[in-house]
Formats: sequence, structure tokens, C-alpha cells
Amino acid sequence: MPGAPRFGTVSYTVGTTFNGVDLNENFGVSVASAGDVNNDGVPDLIVGADLDDVGGPNYGSARVISGANGATLHFLTGGAAEDFFGHSVAGAGDVDNDGFDDVIIGAWVADPNGQESGLARVYSGATGAILHTFTGNSAGDRLGVSVASAGDVNGDGRPDLIVGVYQEDNNGQNSGSALVYSGVDGALLHTFNGSVPAEMFGTSVASAGDVDGDGQADLIVGAPGDDVTATNAGAAYVYSGATGALLYTFNGASSGDNFGVSVAGAGDVNGDGRADLIVGANLDDNTGVNSGSARVISGATGATLYAVNGAGVGAQFGRSVAAAGDLDGDGCDDLIVGAPEDRATAGSARIISGATGGTIATFVGDDGDDNFGFSVSSADDLNGDGFDDLIVGADDDETNGLVSGSARTFLSQQTNLLDNAPAFTEHDPGVLLDGDVAIADAEFDFANSYAGGTLTLARVDGANVDDVFAGSGALSLANGQVLVSGVAIGDYTDVGGELVITFNAAATTVRANQVLRSITYVNASHTPPASAAIQITFSDNDPVQPQSVSGVITVALTAVEDLPLAFDDAVSAAEVGVLTGSVFADNGSGADGDFDGPPIAVGQVNGAIGAVGQPVLMASGAVLTVNADGTFTYDHGTLFNTLPGPLSGAANRTFSETFTYGLVTGQVATVTVTVVGEDGGLDILLGTAGADDMDGGAGDDQVRGSAGDDLLDGGDGIDVLVYAGSTSGVSVNLAAGRATNDGQGGADSVSNFENIAGSAFDDLLVASGAANRLAGGAGADTLIGLGGADVLIGGAGAANQLQGGDGDDQYFVTANDSVIELAAQGRDRVLTDRTTFTLGANVEELVYTGAAAFTGRGNGLDNFIAGAGGADSLSGGVGRDVLSGGAGVDRADYSTAAAGVVASLALGAASTDGDGSNDILIGLEDLRGSGFDDRLSGDAGANRLEGQGGGDVLVGRGGADILSGGGGIDTADYAAAAAGVTASLTAATASNDGDGAADILESIENLIGSAFDDLLIGHAQGNILTGGAGRDTLLGLDGADTLAGGQGVANQLFGGLGDDIYVLEAVGDTIFEAEGAGTDTARVAYNLLNLAANVENVVYTGTGGFTVVGNALANVLTGGAGLDTFTGGGGNDTLNGGGGRDIARMSGTAAQYYFADLGDGRLRIVDTVAGRDGIDILNDIEAVRFSDGTITEISALPAPALSFKSVAGPQVLPGVDDVFSFREESIPSRLLRPDRDGFGGHDGSMFQAHADDWLF
Repeated sequence: MPGAPRFGTVSYTVGTTFNGVDLNENFGVSVASAGDVNNDGVPDLIVGADLDDVGGPNYGSARVISGANGATLHFLTGGAAEDFFGHSVAGAGDVDNDGFDDVIIGAWVADPNGQESGLARVYSGATGAILHTFTGNSAGDRLGVSVASAGDVNGDGRPDLIVGVYQEDNNGQNSGSALVYSGVDGALLHTFNGSVPAEMFGTSVASAGDVDGDGQADLIVGAPGDDVTATNAGAAYVYSGATGALLYTFNGASSGDNFGVSVAGAGDVNGDGRADLIVGANLDDNTGVNSGSARVISGATGATLYAVNGAGVGAQFGRSVAAAGDLDGDGCDDLIVGAPEDRATAGSARIISGATGGTIATFVGDDGDDNFGFSVSSADDLNGDGFDDLIVGADDDETNGLVSGSARTFLSQQTNLLDNAPAFTEHDPGVLLDGDVAIADAEFDFANSYAGGTLTLARVDGANVDDVFAGSGALSLANGQVLVSGVAIGDYTDVGGELVITFNAAATTVRANQVLRSITYVNASHTPPASAAIQITFSDNDPVQPQSVSGVITVALTAVEDLPLAFDDAVSAAEVGVLTGSVFADNGSGADGDFDGPPIAVGQVNGAIGAVGQPVLMASGAVLTVNADGTFTYDHGTLFNTLPGPLSGAANRTFSETFTYGLVTGQVATVTVTVVGEDGGLDILLGTAGADDMDGGAGDDQVRGSAGDDLLDGGDGIDVLVYAGSTSGVSVNLAAGRATNDGQGGADSVSNFENIAGSAFDDLLVASGAANRLAGGAGADTLIGLGGADVLIGGAGAANQLQGGDGDDQYFVTANDSVIELAAQGRDRVLTDRTTFTLGANVEELVYTGAAAFTGRGNGLDNFIAGAGGADSLSGGVGRDVLSGGAGVDRADYSTAAAGVVASLALGAASTDGDGSNDILIGLEDLRGSGFDDRLSGDAGANRLEGQGGGDVLVGRGGADILSGGGGIDTADYAAAAAGVTASLTAATASNDGDGAADILESIENLIGSAFDDLLIGHAQGNILTGGAGRDTLLGLDGADTLAGGQGVANQLFGGLGDDIYVLEAVGDTIFEAEGAGTDTARVAYNLLNLAANVENVVYTGTGGFTVVGNALANVLTGGAGLDTFTGGGGNDTLNGGGGRDIARMSGTAAQYYFADLGDGRLRIVDTVAGRDGIDILNDIEAVRFSDGTITEISALPAPALSFKSVAGPQVLPGVDDVFSFREESIPSRLLRPDRDGFGGHDGSMFQAHADDWLF
């Protein structure tokens, strides 16, 4: 995308805020530039307030405002109640040709031709008189929902107009239309219709500019209800202004995008000479529901140039769009897009670079519900600085009452121009050319890289060798490199007074500006002119359309008298000690002096004035002191005792460095100090390209043979054979005493070396059999340690092969190296900075040496694995491992374990590692379990415990823990907490973990509380909530839950929906169960229970006798092995006695009940008194106690004889094959009931037969 570079930046400040006058005015619902309506040379503004009640309810109004002083030029109002006049406003151009711009205003629900047919009026900017009125044809058309200048569509030299009629029904209900009128006489020029019902064609209208290049303005119309892509995806249509032909159709991308809710001509954003387009889709979901977007489209081709998305959910970015003019001065028109629901509904308006689509600036509303950005527009150039200004409407602003509304202008201002006027005096330090200038280039700034751009500085009338440019501050120009704060951001050439800087990819916008602001200028002439005009040119070097910008800085120049001369010096020093001398003496190039002035003096050392007479630390570490009288000391002590002596045969028997000094009034000279080496220990011997014969002698030496067939002897001490300078791989065997390939075409004879440093290529290094250190370098190296405790360093780069051999070896692994170690060859260690490493066979230890997050895995041995300062993940695998996390948040990972894991960070151990052993855990914060049933415990810190698969138990133990169960049924266990716990599976948190922190619960199904007062809450699935010894409150919520309050004090248990189980262990536990909330069971451990309401079943789990009283439901009450007493209560109950002697208690006397033996110890007992005991089933019950205290043994209940018998008392039909006959008239009337057995139906008599019994 083209965007011309420039010097300087354009920013925006708040101009004037215009407020609605009264409550509910909706001022700012529409805004626009009105053009120059009063012909004062300053563009004016128009703002709509469609709910203004100035003439009556919702008449509506539009205020035309002076751009020069903010005064109201015209106040225009609707003609009737509910006109909503001002809903849309626009500058109309000079339609009446009087030299004053005019305006057009829509009243979309006015009633000229039926209710809400709508109208639009054109007003004279000069007088406010009505020039044209356009009305809707039918009720409900809503003409005027949108209005705009159409540009000159018919070529008559006058601007024309376009009006939206989005609910016209030409092609179905609310298909919509857009009407184009002549600005001269108001005649209808074009009618464009929506194609299908509910398309809402005409919701937005605008001039598109000349997109087809025919010299006449074209048009764009939005239809947000269009369903071509998907329901309400929306569309926008572009029509030829000259012919009315359809030029383009653009469709929304997804259902509900509302694409076309706003449209505008975008100006020329891509520099191709054609007008481009912008379309808003305020309900697009690209970055969240209703985040919104705006699409910028080429007018020449119809291709999408780019799309810009809203900031987040609900922003409705794209509710309004407009061309903004060239706001940043890059030669391309820019855009403004409103997002009225952005920033918690305060709203925003974003300025977008037309060249790149990047954000230039964002304006935001003042308060929530301002709806700032509901309308946006260019305000043209209000402040006359050559850059367009902007206006944004906030129709819900409450400054003067609810929905009074406001509109605010934003004014451009230029800063950071190339406008400095520096002055330079001869011999002074360089002066900054311009310390606050900025380069701006849309493409480079959007990419945040000025790669490929060039900055050229040279005198206007041609490069001059007297012009010297340099860097200052963070900018360094050295050795052809441009560095900012040490970062290389480009290259430079400086030839003959022309400095050319070429930026690379590291040249960010900030760094490129830092370069321009940090360039200093020196004029080296002894007779300079009065000034030097330095032209600064930045070129983008675009291969298709290169563009550049130039500016001139004029430097005022002042000449001074020439200074004395100083000459360069060369001095030498011994390897150890202090060198003294004078820089004024003739040290090879002549003596310093001022032949026509006073005695000379040193004024600066190494460029620093304050360094004269003071110790200066040299790059080598030597301490230099240069005094004002020229005397100096160079104290190098023992810094150079690694220099080999003259008998070593080495090429590096000397060292040189330089310093500078400057006379108080004279030039700068350079002193070269050369230190001469001596024989001794700790020498570094460097060879030549020939056949060298070097001997390290005594001490720990480094020997570098270079090319040629060298004879190299390390001598005594621990010596290193160095091939770092070789140009190809080397082959060295210390055991054989040969380097068969020195990497430079030679073969060396080597002796008395303990260590080898290889080349940057593929090396083969073989040790001697003693303890050796082999360092491979950057290539794919093979290092063989043989015997001894060797150190093998593969080096960075290609993968290496490291073989330690016998002894306790150390492997330093940086590349993807292979470590080869055989069994029983010592205890070996890998040290690596790779972020992931798995120990190979037969290596016992792994130590991470990097700073990032590390993943380390062991093997089948007893491993020691250590992390470092990052977030490490350590996995020992099989064996008894030691896992040491180090600094950072580290994790022991058992995800590959073959069985369940038991691990505790507090105990520092995995007592069961899932692979048949146990581990020691040191410095670890997190645990990851296996795919089986794990028990993972944290410590007092913040831990993350991950259960993975299986039924896991996670114990956080203090700190803000994350307990993540993973698959399976998992439990968060707070049994060891020091205080009461509050935990909710619904909220997925333990807001109080009982140890002073709060935990996050992920995929947890069950909770175990503390020994204190807990609040445990389940979720919608079945949970097990276990309270512990305190006074606990358990809430099961939905699902089949098990609530166990625990022993100790009484608890409160809330089951919720689902078939719940209540485990009652503490006397006084209270059950709260809602009616119809499932079939629930109380499992009771103590010996007396009055069953709570709405609970159906009881199971006694204790020892000894049990007394239970049911409720009004049909209960199933089950006792234990002792003497149990059951009171069923209301409902048809089942009483299960179990072992021991059990008694059922009835509410009436024996005569009020009937019994039926069901066999197998089962008895039915029927209460003839309605609404009392109902029909109960007794299983394994030995006796029945009636209300009068009578106890009847069930075994003693009489059976009827085989003859006529009175039925005054209870009768039991035994479970054998019997025949009974009776006369019905002899049956008491109470037995002759329609429902004889209490189970429904008309039975006639109340006897129950069993087996093959017959009743007659």
C-alpha cells in the first residue's frame, strides 16, 4: 500500500464539545461537515437531534454551527410531532449556486404521505430557507433514514443528492430503496430498489466518489438485512452515478453481521487515483459477539483492501464510518469508524490509516452510556493547518440530562518537524542536527520495521568532505554498522561528507527515529562558511512505487583560531609491570608543541576532559594515567602474563592497544602501547600458517597451531590443544599423539596435552585415557573419552556424538547430541541447556543449565534430575529418582506411570511412583499424576496438582492451589486443613482452604472437609461430600449425591434434586430435602432417628438396637442386627427388621388392622382407619405393638378354622394350600368394601389367598 514518508507527526486534541440543550434531545445522533455555509473561509458543521421537543414531542432539530467560533448559524426544526427531524444530516454542497454551501436533513418518521412515510429537506446555507422537499410515497416508507450529497452524478456542474427509504415495499415488505435527486431542481434522477423483502436497502447511503473513472460521481447504498450470504449478513451496492448501472455488490460474511449498516466513500486510500469505499458491519463477531468490523474496498477493482475489527465483545465497531481526509500527511486518505458500545458503552471512534489499516488514534467517550461514536464525520480543516479535523457524536451523553447528547470536534496539530537551527563552533563537539524530529511512514510504522529504508545526509550544494556526521547518546556509527543501544539496526557508508544509512529489520519505528534524532554534525574546515545547509532525505525504496521526503537543516558555523599540534606515539612495555613516559616526547612521529602559543597541556584522555590526571581503565584492563604535563603511566601488572615468550615459537608474543589524548587547545593524538611477552606459565600460544614448533613449557597453557604440519608440546601443567581457528573439521587423538587433520590441511604431532578445544566444524576428538576435557565446537562432533572422569562438551550447532567410556563422565549437551554410555562405566551426568531432554541408557544424572522452562525425563536407573530457574517439568520414570526443581514453579510429572502414584510435596517424596519404586522431591511446586488412581499432596505454597485419568485424591495443603482432577471421579481432600473450609464445586473454587488461602477446583467431583466447621457445595452431577468432625453444612444441589456430615457435632445436609444418600453419624444431623426432589436414603449410624420430611428411605448402619420413626411418605425403613423399633408413620411403608427381635409400632388398636401373610417372613398389615398408618409391609418383624400397649407376636396371630368362624379379630391366612368357604351375609359390613385389600378396585370381601387357596 502506498503511503508517502514525511518528517513530523500529526496528533489530535479535543476541540469544542457541543451539547444538547434538554433531556432526551438525542443531540449528536447525526453529525457532518456542512461545508462553508456562511462563506467565511472556514468549514462549518451540522448536528442532528431527532428527539428534540422544541416544537412538540420529538419534532427533532438540526443545528448548523460555525466552524470559526462555534456559534449557531441556523437552528432548523421538524414540522410536526414525532417527525424525528435531524435523524440524518449531511452537507449538500452548493446546490443553488449562490456561493454558499447548503445542507440536507432527514425526518424519517414524518407523515407527509401517510404515517411514517418520511421526508428530507434541503436548506440554503446562506439563509436557512427550504430549497427542496422530498417525501416518501407511502405510509411506513421512512424516507430520510439516511441522506447524503451524491456528488455531481449528472454532469451539470451542481452537486446532487441521495436519500434512503429503507422500508419501502417495492420488492416486498421493507425491501427498501434509495432515491437520487437533482440538486438543481429536485427532479428524481435514479431510483435504486432492494431486491427482496426485509433487505432494508437504503439504511445507509453515500457518494462513492468516481470509482469507475468516468468523471462523474458514483453512489453506494447499504442493505444490512440482505440474506444472500446468510440471514442478515447484509450487503452494499455501488451504482454508476452517470447511468444508474450496478457496478459492484459486496456481501457480509456471516449471519447477523449487519454489513451495510453504514457506508461511505473512503477517498483514495491506496494511491491508485480512484475513489475507494468503506462499509460497516457493526454486529460482526470476528473478535467477540457484536464486536463489529469495517471493510475497506478498492473502488477500481472491488477487491477488499483490508478489514478492521472491533476491540471486543459488544463494541459495535462500524456502526458509523466516514472518510477522514489525509490525517497523517502520508498522501493517502484516512478513515474514521465509530464503535458506540465500546469501552463499557462509553463508546469510541478509531482513526484508521488508509494506507495500512493500522490505528492512528482512538477517541473515547467520557462516561458509560454516552454512545460516543454513534455518528462520525470529517469536519474538514477547522483550524487551517492543512490537515482535516473530525467530529464525533455521542447521542446518549447526559451532560444536560438523560440522552441530551453531544458532539465533539477533534483538531489536528503537527509536531516533531524537521525545523531545528543548530550552531557549530570550530573544534567544538558535534551538535545535534534535530533532537526531536520524527520520521513517519505508514507501511514501515504498521510493520514496526524500517527495513530497506535509507536516510541520506549531505550538503545541499553537494557532499563536502568537511561535513562530519556521527552518532550520539544511544546511537553508534562504527565499522559500517548502525547500533542503537547495542542493537545493530542497519549499515552505513560515510564517504566524502555524505552519510547514507540503510535500515534492517531490527530498525523499529522508535529506533529509526532515535537514529535521526541522535546524528551530530561537525564541520572540519579551518575556514568554514557562515552556514552549511544539510539536506536530510528519507527514501522508502519501494520496488514498485518508491517515495521519499527531504528537508534541510541549516547549521550556523563559527571559525576559531587553530590549535597546536599533537603527534601519534608508539611505546613498548615488558610483560609484567608499569610503563612510564611522556606523550609530548618524540615517540616515533615527532614531539608535540604549540609554536606560537603558551606551553601545551593535556586537556582530555580518550575523549574525556575529566580523565586528565585520573586513572582510566583501558579495554585490556590496564590502568592508564595521563597528566596535564604529558607524563603518563601504563600499569598493566600481570594482565599479559599469558603472552608466550620469545622461545615459545608462538606468533602472539606481543600485545598492542591504544589510547588518545588531546591538548587543551590542540588536536588529538593516538598512543600505541606494545607489551612484549616472556616465557612463563599460563601462556596462550598462537601459531602461523606454516609449520610451527611450539612448546608451552611450565604452567597451564593453551596452544593453537593454526595451519601447517605443527609440532606441539603442551609441557607441564594442564594444557589445552586449541583448534578454534580451523577452517574445517579436525581429527585429534591424544592417546596416539596425533592430529591427523588439523582442519587447515596439515597434520600435527601433539604431546603432553590434557584437554582439546575443537573447531567450528565436524571434529573427531579422542582422549588419552586419563581425565580429559574435550570441547567440540559448532560442528557435528564425535568425542570419545576412553578411561578417566572425562568432560565432553559437544557444543552448539549440529548434533554431536559423545561417548564417555569408563569413569564418572560429564556430558555438556547444547545441540541434539547422542550420549553413548555402556553399563557399569561409572556414574555419569548430562548438563544441558536444551529445553527438553530425555536421559539415554546407562546415564544416571541430568542437570539443566539454561534459564528457560525445562522438561527433563529419566530412564530405568535411579536418576538425579535437576531443573534451574524456569518452570521445569521433571519425570524420573522407573527407578528411585531424585527430582530437584530449583528456582521457578516446577513440576514432578508422573503421566507415564504404569500405576497410581502417591506423592507429597510437603514430605518431599513420592512414596509410590507408579513404576514400582519411590522418589525424592526437592524444590517442586506442582505435581502431575498418572492415568490411574493417584493421591497427590501439596505443601504450604501455591501448588498445581493435576490428577489426569483415574479416581484421584488431591490435597492442596495451604497456598493458593489449583486442584485439577482430570478424567475419572476425583476428590479434593481438606481433611488436614487447620481451620474450616468453604468449597464449591459449582463455583469451582475453595474460597477458604482452611489454611489461609483459596484454591481453584477443576474437574473435581467429590469433597472431603476438615475437622472443623466446613461449607461444602456440590454441582449438577452426583457428588460425595464428606464433612469431617466439625459442624458442617453440605449442599448437594442437583444429581444423586452422597452427603456424609461426619462424626462429632451435628451437621446440616441439603441434598437438592436427585436420589441422594445422607450418611448420619453425628447425633443431631439435620436433613433438608425439598418435596419431590428425588428418592432419598438416610444411612444412620446412631440408634434413634425421626426421619426428616421428604426423605423416603432409612438404612441403619450402626450396632445395637435402633429406633426409627418414618414420615408421611411411603418409607422403606431397614434395621440392623439388634432389637429395632419401627414406626412407619403415614404412607404405605416397608419395614425391614433384619437380625434380632424387631417391633413394628402402629397408631391404632389391634382390632383396627388386618394382616396377610405373604410368605418368607413377610406380612402385610392394613390400617382400616383412613389417613393413619396405611398399608405396611413387614419383613422379618417379630412383633407388632399397638397404641394401647398391646404387643402381638406375629407368629401367634391365629389362622381361621375350616368352618364358620367369627371374624371379629385379625385373621391370618397361612401360606399353604387351603380351602375357605363363608356366607357373605356372615361377613361384617366393614369387610364388604369396594376396595377390600386396600390396593384399589372393587373386591367385595377382604381376604387374601396364597398359593392354591380357594375362597367360596
